[in-house]
Amino acid sequence: MRHFLFITSLALASFGGHTAVSAPLADSVGQGEFTLQVATYNSKAAAADMTSKIPNAWVQEISNQGKRMYRVNYKRFRDRNEALRAQWDLEDLGYKSLIQRLYT
Repeated sequence: MRHFLFITSLALASFGGHTAVSAPLADSVGQGEFTLQVATYNSKAAAADMTSKIPNAWVQEISNQGKRMYRVNYKRFRDRNEALRAQWDLEDLGYKSLIQRLYT
């Protein structure tokens, strides 16, 4: 099924140049760690509740316009391709996510 979706997205890209699916290409932004952002909450308790539902999920505390927020992330990955494959697996489980670069 994933291969069909990937091929379909490539075909769409060739007709109009637009596609919603990223093609798994070599990491063009260099070395680094990536994660999958699953959700963001105002409450640390809500973020902790979500992490209890997804094995290997962790909470990242951030500040957004002076407000403290809590991101629920899934695992850490060496490169974008590895994160993309895990993103497909999370979608199979019913979770949408965004690939995020971790800066240290």
